[in-house]
Amino acid sequence: MNIPNDQFWTQSVFPSGGNEAYDRFGTSLTGGDFNGDRRGDLAIGTPNEDVGGETNRGKVNVLRGSSTGLTSFGSQLWNQDNLAGSSTEAFDRFGDTLISGDFNGDGYDDLAVGTPYEDWGSTTNTGIVNIINGSFFGLTSTGNKFFTQTAFPQGGDEAGDRFGSSLAAGDFDGDGYDDLAIGAPYEDLDGNSDVGKVNVLQGSSTGLTSFGSQLWEQNNLSGSFNEAFDRFGETLTSGDFNGDGYDDLAIGTPHEDLGSIKDTGIVNIINGSFFGLTSTGNKFFTQTAFPQGGDEEGDR
Repeated sequence: MNIPNDQFWTQSVFPSGGNEAYDRFGTSLTGGDFNGDRRGDLAIGTPNEDVGGETNRGKVNVLRGSSTGLTSFGSQLWNQDNLAGSSTEAFDRFGDTLISGDFNGDGYDDLAVGTPYEDWGSTTNTGIVNIINGSFFGLTSTGNKFFTQTAFPQGGDEAGDRFGSSLAAGDFDGDGYDDLAIGAPYEDLDGNSDVGKVNVLQGSSTGLTSFGSQLWEQNNLSGSFNEAFDRFGETLTSGDFNGDGYDDLAIGTPHEDLGSIKDTGIVNIINGSFFGLTSTGNKFFTQTAFPQGGDEEGDR
């Protein structure tokens, strides 16, 4: 099939890199207008990129939008060397997850980068999320931030949590600033392994903040409760599903057991409100909600 004006991209178009085995360029993608020119730009994660002789450190490339589509002219390269908070280590997989949102309300989209295998001190694979601000010149390291689980009153950094494994941006409280939901699907809770949780950071005029942050787990919601190996929060997305002007949050738990059916999966919906995400009116969906299917073992 010949598609006029279609494009394809590999690492070879960027001044800073070439095609290498097992890099996994394109593992994560997000679009956003990072320079405010009203054309969408594209951030591309390559979490298995080797950097500085260290294996699988990861990188993120950014293509610019233009009147003719995406272009590598003025493209950007990001890795942990450019940013606060992260120590550059092999197997961190910087850029494993990406999402954009205008977290500080300045009219430029910002970029959140998940590095779920980041070690924090001697704590392995606890995870970190970096925030890179948009500007007239595109993404900039000026004012960049990072968050680990210690930012939240409810939790701390624990080995293997993989904080940042999933990300979703949305204005959950309707204040004009995008908020950020962060999944830690391997979080242990109540003595059970890999139960999972989701933290939410609030957007503000100074960017994301843990002030007024929220913690969500299955015990807060209908249809499910905390069980070992459920991995609540493994996937996230947002949208105003009920049209009330507040973004809502959908949370995937693909390893949820229903009765005796193993790993059939469940999706929880948490509504946005003036006060942020609220359990009031929350819903859940399994495959039995659909005429064409039912819950089967291992469907996820």
